[in-house]
Amino acid sequence: MIYKIVASAGGRGFVAAFNFALNIVLIREFSPRDFGIFALAMVVAQIWVGVSNALVTTPISIYTAGIKNSQKVDYVLAVLTCTNIAVTAVAAVVMTIGVALFLADYALAFASGFFVAGLLLRQFYQGLAFARRLPAVYFGSDLVFFIIAASMVLAPMTMTDGGLATPVIFVFLGVANIIAAILSAGKMRARVFLRFRRSFFTYYYTIWIEVRWSLLSYGVAMVRAQSHSFIVTLLMDPAAFAPLAAASILYRPIRLVLISWQMVVRPDFSQFYAEKEFGMLRKAYRKYSHIFAAAVLVYVTSIYLAFDLIFEYLFFPKYDKDVVAMAVAMFGAAALITGYSFVFALVMQSMRAFRDLMLAHAVGTVATLITVTGVVFLRDAPTSVVGLVVGELVTVILIVRYLNKNVLAGSKSKFN
Repeated sequence: MIYKIVASAGGRGFVAAFNFALNIVLIREFSPRDFGIFALAMVVAQIWVGVSNALVTTPISIYTAGIKNSQKVDYVLAVLTCTNIAVTAVAAVVMTIGVALFLADYALAFASGFFVAGLLLRQFYQGLAFARRLPAVYFGSDLVFFIIAASMVLAPMTMTDGGLATPVIFVFLGVANIIAAILSAGKMRARVFLRFRRSFFTYYYTIWIEVRWSLLSYGVAMVRAQSHSFIVTLLMDPAAFAPLAAASILYRPIRLVLISWQMVVRPDFSQFYAEKEFGMLRKAYRKYSHIFAAAVLVYVTSIYLAFDLIFEYLFFPKYDKDVVAMAVAMFGAAALITGYSFVFALVMQSMRAFRDLMLAHAVGTVATLITVTGVVFLRDAPTSVVGLVVGELVTVILIVRYLNKNVLAGSKSKFN
């Protein structure tokens, strides 16, 4: 377990460092409006990653757990590989059309669509690597992406006066993702899963019956997490969203670490549940919830204490200090709640309690939408991030209530 966590965290560390450095460069070089557009495009790309995660990556871990027949495992992986190709194609097309219609920038539209396609391919093969207990492949994928992306994007941005246009950045990032995905697939000999049978439709339908709730759960959770992005942009403009996006990058490493840890332990959580090792599962999620809550608390506290220095180096003079400070404070509070509740949501996925998880996210999302919209109208954009705190708090209360009822207290428990 420790080796897998280190391999995952090490790889994600490279990606986190690249993303953080890129955002710092763009904050300095781009106008607030241009950075707001870039940040919003990245938000949409992450939404598609979540859709792919719900429809493909999560089922890889859950529906291969406990299967001893290697041919059956290969069949499931072939079904999910074809599903990923379809999801990737749809994501690329929708991203391209959406950017073209919203911004009327066709170069950016095609570039962002290409980037999303590459990103989803790399994410899929990383999920496959951990499902097959190959953390070194996961690490290698992140390392390859880091080397190529840093060479093609960061180097020109920092070493030349002209920099790079936004469409060029997305194209180069797409190339880095695709090369990393191809190398990962080759290392795992994943081409054996690139086959199609009509029976795949029937088999995936049996998966769809459950994961449709996972997709809805992710959808409403993402609406909650990104509601301020779209509401502020639509009701105001990208420039108003820019300081919020700039503040949020300080907490992006937390998200990357949580995603890495999810990739590591979800196959093990699913294995515990499939093999009825309920004591091990209960012990694991209790331990990790406290570990991550403590780690996030230390990180957020460090950001608060160093804020003046961070502001002077990253945000001055383009952004108002009070605006950024408010956003940083609210994002930090939301991150604390997420760091604690993330493990509980992962346990519910492992239990295949997708519908109950979706309902918890839905209630939290409604609370967020109401709060964000009301605050934007009554106050201002940066304060709207308080809606994230409200939504996260409501969601974690409902999730803990479900686990107390079905696991901890043993009442009508799936663990009995």
